[in-house]
This record gives sequence, structure tokens and C-alpha cells, in this order.
Amino acid sequence: MIRVTVDFLGLPNAAKLAGAKAVPLALPGGTIADAISSLVAGRDARLGKLLLDGEGKLDLAFQVIRNGKEWLRREQLGLPLSDGDVLTITMLVGGG
Repeated sequence: MIRVTVDFLGLPNAAKLAGAKAVPLALPGGTIADAISSLVAGRDARLGKLLLDGEGKLDLAFQVIRNGKEWLRREQLGLPLSDGDVLTITMLVGGG
């Protein structure tokens, strides 16, 4: 069993629906995408509608940062989790 934390940065509605700004999860292992799926499972259905697209994947409007320094591309959400990982979900901000 590994323990990870999913944190919300600048997403007060998501934190409210998840029940906390930082949500600890205990998982048998898996990927970053698995942690996000576990996060929304069994919680307010509006959390899943907010964070996930129609295919059940993290919506393109959001960005995941691992351990405060590794900004993950969409295809990297299949990377394995490590015990103690902190996954921060925030809005993807564009502009120029």
C-alpha cells in the first residue's frame, strides 16, 4: 500500500467537493491517473464532473504537478506513483 496526497491549488470548489484542500489516499499502487480516479470515486459526483472529461480522464483544463516541481504532460499521467508523492491539481493557464 502506498500513500499519496492530492492537493488542490486555486481550486476552492474542487477542494470543497473533495472534503479538503489536501486529500490523503492509500492505494495498492498504480499510476497518477489511478490516483485521480480514486480521488473522485465515492465522493460528491460533482467532483468527477468538474475534474474529468467525458472519457473519465483528467480534463484538459487542469494541470498536475508532482511533488511541487514536476509539471506533467497529459501522456505522463500513466507514470507510476511512489509512496509519499504529492499531486497538485491546478487550472491550466494559457496566454501570451
